[in-house]
Amino acid sequence: MMQSHIPGAVTAAPPVLSLENVSKTFASVVAVKPLSLTIPRHQVVGLIGENGAGKSTLLKMLTGVHLPNQGRMVLNGREVRFRGPLDATAQGVGIVHQEQSLFTNLSVAENIVMGAGRGGSKAVRAGLYRWSTVRAEAEAVLSRIGSRINPDTLVGDLSFAERQMVEIARTIHLACQTAEARGGAPLVILDEPTSVLEQAETEVLEAEIARLRGIGSVIFVSHRLEEVLRICDRTVVMRDGEIVADRLTSEVTEADLYRLMIGKDRHART
Repeated sequence: MMQSHIPGAVTAAPPVLSLENVSKTFASVVAVKPLSLTIPRHQVVGLIGENGAGKSTLLKMLTGVHLPNQGRMVLNGREVRFRGPLDATAQGVGIVHQEQSLFTNLSVAENIVMGAGRGGSKAVRAGLYRWSTVRAEAEAVLSRIGSRINPDTLVGDLSFAERQMVEIARTIHLACQTAEARGGAPLVILDEPTSVLEQAETEVLEAEIARLRGIGSVIFVSHRLEEVLRICDRTVVMRDGEIVADRLTSEVTEADLYRLMIGKDRHART
């Protein structure tokens, strides 16, 4: 696999994630063919491909929804075999899905800290919440990703983009707690986070992703090739269940990525 220097990457530490010949089949259907992938610390890696290329299945293996049929997954230098999504979260892997899962009748702070007792949150003791600590902890998490959202605000009063920030803050909160407790860096997966955002909202989110790069590593999934080129350090292209390219985004164009995804030029005749 291509090894390249990326500004900001910490080469002395083990990669946040290494996949070695990982695959997934369902009965006679091969969803992901054996593939290998390395994600160093402090990198934003774009993951692109047409629907059915295998991206969703790969993400489900990374987050404990599916077990690979073969291969090894190594997280922060330790081999892992997730028993489910909660196990993946407990080991420092978080995902922000396209569909938001916040409680709109609760505050931003409650949404961020809710469930964090699994990660050792100081706001939770014996199953009870210490509300002043809940607010302070949430405020620190928001500040860490550069957000100025008031932690006392009801989620139902936020814009969609602000809710996306809260989703990201919550994911980072849990992933960072568990990863740091194990001496590693968090891996945060953003699955089509800008698919329904306006341009101004997308710019806000991109700024948060840039800050997140300094905390851990990111897998950024999108069908918008121009934003993949703008946001990501590297781009991994999947087609027919396998990785067909792994390129520095500074060395490819949108047309290059389209050709790699589809297998032909955008204007080629069929």
